[in-house]
Amino acid sequence: ESKRNLLDQQKEMITKLKVDSNAMETELGSLKDQLKKYESQLYQVKTNKEYDAIAKETENVKKKINDLEDNILESVDTVENLIKSNEEIETDITQLTDQYDDNNVALQDKISSSSEEENILKHEPE
Repeated sequence: ESKRNLLDQQKEMITKLKVDSNAMETELGSLKDQLKKYESQLYQVKTNKEYDAIAKETENVKKKINDLEDNILESVDTVENLIKSNEEIETDITQLTDQYDDNNVALQDKISSSSEEENILKHEPE
């Protein structure tokens, strides 16, 4: 049961990470568009002050893009690791279920055997 709970938690985490990654991808696209806009504005400035301001904004956007790309890669790695972990957990669950079924069959055999012995002992003359 604990393995199943862990599996469910990890599946929820994978879903959340994928949703977050999609949101980051969308934000990344808009930041790249913004960067192109700033870069095209660099050629239209008339003063050094305007150039410095746009250059600073360009650097800020590049930093945000870099950070988002790092976060996306980290999310992808985490999802891959969770998927591998889930496969291992599913294998463990299958093995534990098989082991439980085998033990349950053995227990039922012992219960049946002991019931037969009990019936024999009850009907023996004292």
